[in-house]
Amino acid sequence: MRISAHSTNSSNTLSPISISLLMSLGPATALGFARFSYALLLPAMAKSLNLNYVEAGALNVTNAAGYLLGALTVDRVSLQYGHKRVFISSMALIVLFLSLVGVTQSYVTILVLRAISGYFGALIFISGGALLAHNLHKIGDGGKNTSLAIGLYYGGAGVGTAISGFGLPYLLKMVGDNNWAFGWYLLSSLALVSLIAVVFALKSLEDPQYLTVDHKRTTKSTKVTHIWPSILSYGLFGAGYISFMTFIVAFFRSEGKDGFFISFFYLILGSASFLSAFVWSRPLSRLSGGNGLAATYLVVAVGSILPIVFSGALGSTVSGLLFGLGLMASSTALIKVSQRNLSASMITKALGISTAAMALGQIFGPLLTGTVSDRYGVASGMLASTVVLVLATLTALFQSDIETIESSP
Repeated sequence: MRISAHSTNSSNTLSPISISLLMSLGPATALGFARFSYALLLPAMAKSLNLNYVEAGALNVTNAAGYLLGALTVDRVSLQYGHKRVFISSMALIVLFLSLVGVTQSYVTILVLRAISGYFGALIFISGGALLAHNLHKIGDGGKNTSLAIGLYYGGAGVGTAISGFGLPYLLKMVGDNNWAFGWYLLSSLALVSLIAVVFALKSLEDPQYLTVDHKRTTKSTKVTHIWPSILSYGLFGAGYISFMTFIVAFFRSEGKDGFFISFFYLILGSASFLSAFVWSRPLSRLSGGNGLAATYLVVAVGSILPIVFSGALGSTVSGLLFGLGLMASSTALIKVSQRNLSASMITKALGISTAAMALGQIFGPLLTGTVSDRYGVASGMLASTVVLVLATLTALFQSDIETIESSP
């Protein structure tokens, strides 16, 4: 079996970059609005609903568990219903579930809604990336321009993070913490606008078609296990980066930073994440093996340690900049590894397994760094997240391209 994506209709006038910009609103919804924004609303929700730390943390764990389930099933769901239908339907459901969080005071109901949002968020993130990669393979040149287009897609998560980080604190300041529901209504409205815009991009894309072909000698693998170093490193990266994101607000508060500074940090991080597509497009099109992944991980690792080494505003600002530059670029690097080493029919499956590994890391990473923080302080917990990110960097270096293996004596 292989995937052959038909070329787009000549009547479509959208360029690959324009399509990617519109499609990037999918990750903005799945991660920026439905996932990362939770940390900004949590203090107000915890106070209003009388949640303890375990209950508050469980809201994030259930979301990660739903994300994990979505990553494990996305390949089968996309094959059955089509990437386009899965992508757009999941976005529509996210709009609904975000609004429902705001209309209930039931902790159990919110737990369920967070889990469901995580599930459909994974479907959006992975199916959209696979759909875009397949189409760009036909209409792009496989080089810098394709890397830029894919980078812009994943960078959408940074746009959602920046908007959330800038808007939600000010909204809560206007309406009061007891009216935290308005924060979810705002996120739902932003997701709805994103959904409408994405419809125009999908008109220019076609679902991959599965065709039966003769098995021919190929330079690409039909086994996902070939990229196991990338998958393992992606899981470690997920553990490291989410630990940083989980504890950075607590660290800033321990340093006496105010809400405005935290909002500014989120704005810098999110903006850098989106703009990272322009920074990494050329390097990721040239770096072989797992070097691209390792490079993005290393930049994030450096960003994660800066607030500890340099406690001033400058150190934290540069931290947000570097962390954002590498954060979503890692997903682009993973796509490039998959494209170089796997047959087209394996890309969605590879992204699903890799994202599942990341979701597992996101579940266990904060537990590790939280334990370290409880014993030795939040700064030590932050340092532990940096250690995990360095480990991810070293693991990625074990990845080699299949062409290199075949040409070895």
